[in-house]
Amino acid sequence: MIKIVELKDVTFGYDEQMVLEKVSLEVYQGDYLGIIGPNGSAKSTLLKLILGIEKPLKGTIRLFGEEIDKFKQWNKIGYVSQKSNSFNKSFPATVEEIIKANLIATKRNQKKIYQSDRELVDWVLEVVKMQDYKKRLIGNLSGGQQQRIFIAKALVSKPEFLILDEPTVGIDMASKEIFYDIIGNLNQKWGMTIILVSHDIGVITEKVNRIACMGNQTLYIHDNDKKRDMDQFIKKVYGQKIKKIHHHYHE
Repeated sequence: MIKIVELKDVTFGYDEQMVLEKVSLEVYQGDYLGIIGPNGSAKSTLLKLILGIEKPLKGTIRLFGEEIDKFKQWNKIGYVSQKSNSFNKSFPATVEEIIKANLIATKRNQKKIYQSDRELVDWVLEVVKMQDYKKRLIGNLSGGQQQRIFIAKALVSKPEFLILDEPTVGIDMASKEIFYDIIGNLNQKWGMTIILVSHDIGVITEKVNRIACMGNQTLYIHDNDKKRDMDQFIKKVYGQKIKKIHHHYHE
């Protein structure tokens, strides 16, 4: 199987405080990996290391088989940050304009918009079920709708690998249902490799094919094909008091 991400014995800390010790992780093409863990367990830090925003103190990171320091094909990776919807809501831009701006940013030598680009914008809006909103001002959309637009913005570069950092924070249950349907389709229908950081433990354990649980400066991997083992797996990191809440989403 093709490795999209490979971390080997990665150690990282801020100042003198270590937050990750000898962490190893492999993400394969087509994986849908959920990352869970208590607050402060360095989930976002792990993503920053994968994205090259932070550099490990020790260990190696490879993306698509290449050492991260030499990796140049960042258009293969889409990223929706934890704070993607923390923007100036009075900014006078439409949904279409925001996605086109990100598309132009991916063009190296020319900034002109062609018919094929317009079709791509329409396609990503269709994927996130927002094609009827492209002329709406982004600030006039609900939190869940805005989050879908930021996913579309990430998709316009046609990535093979999508990283999402707690994308369902602050959105209602109906919006979460739509979100998980969209991400599931990207993985199952389009074959996109996905890493999703979330506190929705009950939901993502039903959706993903692998779970990475972070805590105690390390990472525990669970292949999500043995549901009965999941409770014990989660208790390794969260302790005995954690209660897994299941939501029933329509497929």
